[in-house]
Amino acid sequence: MASFMKKMKSAAEQAKVKDHPLFTREYGTEIRNAYFSGAAASLCFLDDELDAEEQHALALLGQALHLSADEISEVMKTVQGVGEDDKMEFLQEVFALMDSDYLKYALLTDIHTLCSKKGKLTEDETDFINTSAEILFGEEKNVFELWKKGLTLDNAENFSADDADNAGEDGIPAENDKNSERDPFFVKLEERNKTILTTVIDELKTDSEFCQSITTNLADWGPYLLEGYDAVRSKFFQDLTEKNGVTLDKPINPAVIQEDLKNLVRDDVPIEDLMKMKTMQDLFEVTFNNFANVFTDLLNEHKKDKTLKEIERLKQQLENDSAEMKRNARLACFAGIDDRHVFVAPNIPYDKLTNAISAYAPLVNPDDVLVLFDDTAFGGARDGMLITHDCVCSHEIFMDPVQRFFFKSSEIRYGGKKIYIDGEQVCSLSLASESVIKELAEGIAGLTAFTE
Repeated sequence: MASFMKKMKSAAEQAKVKDHPLFTREYGTEIRNAYFSGAAASLCFLDDELDAEEQHALALLGQALHLSADEISEVMKTVQGVGEDDKMEFLQEVFALMDSDYLKYALLTDIHTLCSKKGKLTEDETDFINTSAEILFGEEKNVFELWKKGLTLDNAENFSADDADNAGEDGIPAENDKNSERDPFFVKLEERNKTILTTVIDELKTDSEFCQSITTNLADWGPYLLEGYDAVRSKFFQDLTEKNGVTLDKPINPAVIQEDLKNLVRDDVPIEDLMKMKTMQDLFEVTFNNFANVFTDLLNEHKKDKTLKEIERLKQQLENDSAEMKRNARLACFAGIDDRHVFVAPNIPYDKLTNAISAYAPLVNPDDVLVLFDDTAFGGARDGMLITHDCVCSHEIFMDPVQRFFFKSSEIRYGGKKIYIDGEQVCSLSLASESVIKELAEGIAGLTAFTE
């Protein structure tokens, strides 16, 4: 997953910077310099200083425009030195040098890319881009809609006569026209990609734990996913077109790259369907399918983990509830005993319980004690009896401590001041009345029903 996402991130920074379309279209140094100044001034418009990340992004743009290091440095120095009151005038002067629709659309696209480097655009950045479009064209332009419809640096000339309301009519082919020329497999694949990514996006917006995982571990894509399907698709295709230096409508011959295509094969995209590719858009659609499947796999894994955690929680709750029910049933075996020497949980004084355990039952868990009989005249409880869910511990003066376990088949008897388990004396309680001895013995007999 990490290697796949790294490949999607900042492709231009992982390979030799490809030539900018302005250079390949043989625009002169002067206009390329002005273009670069417009991009740099735009980043400085909202913030006076360019941070390290912005300087690096601008340096890559300058290199793609084939500007020298000195030219790049001089422009950055200049735009950062423009005073607050002069920023708009400086920007208008530079924008005025963009004398074709292509240059205007291309510059807006680069500004949008630069502003998006840190994630989702802020409201101020969005307003600035809309204002820049109005300055460049002398009228309002819904340029964000154009990017959704496929506007890139490589096809900006196709938009020279269009606006956001009719881009599908005269510029980039309308969706229905475009799809009519494609193999039905890729049309359906595009629909499927939208369905599965929309499902992921819906989960992001409703499951805070899943959202935190994605936005933390995949910070480059988290903001676009939260913005919606169109935003993440536009970003993905823009990254691929810039990385490969091609347009979506460029024809391809799948037979030539058949070996490479095998790396894209999944169960839902067999090689025979890959061989139906006609354009780069088809190839990118398959790549986008793999991208979408990565997030689907992450979502399924998250749901599986979440289900397992819930099952474990319910299991633990059931065990706790069952344990509590059993304990209450065991305590009920001693309900009704009314004697000042007998203490039934949870009403066993802490000091008595501590003294008894310390004196003759050091291995007993205090939470497991059901009944304590204090057989001391002064209430110290160092002589007497403790009853747990499966054993009886006792101690009488001048005698060794006694511990006897009982089982489902154990025989419990009593006589005089004594109680017996399977014929072995378990205690002799000098302060117990015959009726209390009887009730304690019957209570222990009741406990045997709950033993394993």
